[in-house]
Amino acid sequence: MNEEILKKLGYNNIALEMLLKREAQINTEVLMPGEYNPVNNAPDDQAVEIILENLKTQFTTLINTIKSLPNEHDGDDYFGKLKRDLLHVSFDVGLKINSLMTQAGMSNNDFEEFINEM
Repeated sequence: MNEEILKKLGYNNIALEMLLKREAQINTEVLMPGEYNPVNNAPDDQAVEIILENLKTQFTTLINTIKSLPNEHDGDDYFGKLKRDLLHVSFDVGLKINSLMTQAGMSNNDFEEFINEM
């Protein structure tokens, strides 16, 4: 019984320490009306490129997965219509990702080809 109480106290102490550390990291400054506090949490150029590369990879995986679906399910060809509609809507998303990559100055010729083959 004493061991259980000691364990609970230990867990509570650890939890309390974590809460105190988290609370210390929170910005406690209060802005008054009319004051402006600019926050610059924007990722740097390299981080943007990594994020866009990950987005491109995820999009490519999504499209390939959609393409792998059958054109009908249980004899119902409406399934294929939904699949085609999903690919059609995804085309615009691919174009937007491609535009973001162009704006970031990234080489994206292979991605353009992928989108055009959709």
